[in-house]
Amino acid sequence: LELLSKIGGTFDRPEWNGEAALADGRFIPPRIPHTVDRLQALALFYPDAIVLDSARGEFAGGKVAAFGRIDLPRSTPEGTTPLDYRFQLLLENASVRYPEGFLLRGGGELTLQATAEGRQLRGEIELARLDYVQDIDLSPTQIIQRFLTRTRLTVEETDDFLASTYLAVAVEAPGALRVRN
Repeated sequence: LELLSKIGGTFDRPEWNGEAALADGRFIPPRIPHTVDRLQALALFYPDAIVLDSARGEFAGGKVAAFGRIDLPRSTPEGTTPLDYRFQLLLENASVRYPEGFLLRGGGELTLQATAEGRQLRGEIELARLDYVQDIDLSPTQIIQRFLTRTRLTVEETDDFLASTYLAVAVEAPGALRVRN
């Protein structure tokens, strides 16, 4: 990691400029059983924004790239501007083992953007294959037991971050579903 920065301004209004470059890094996303390897990234720092100029790496046998910008809140005569951001993620030819029991092969493009109501995740995912790889017990005894057994479904509370995220994601997977049992 190489970091070059200039810090100035006052304590009330600090200003900074600079850049950070990452070479051959590794990122471990939470709750996903894959890592981003050979990560190359360049971030630019401005007094009122942070720009992810590029981030590229290998993910789940495919290629991943990300770009984005965060506009920081600042004081104006009309008031304080809100935090604003927009990030774009591109994925090509990946084989992702998520969620548990599935193997997803394909790619897509997603955009995460701040909105007045919260945030919006939109884009398109194209799946060449979607494999369900967990065994399903289809014995007559097991099927009868499932129909006759009462189960209680517990719904967990959704945190505020997820509750205020709007989804507009199209998933295309013509002929892609395969069940291995």
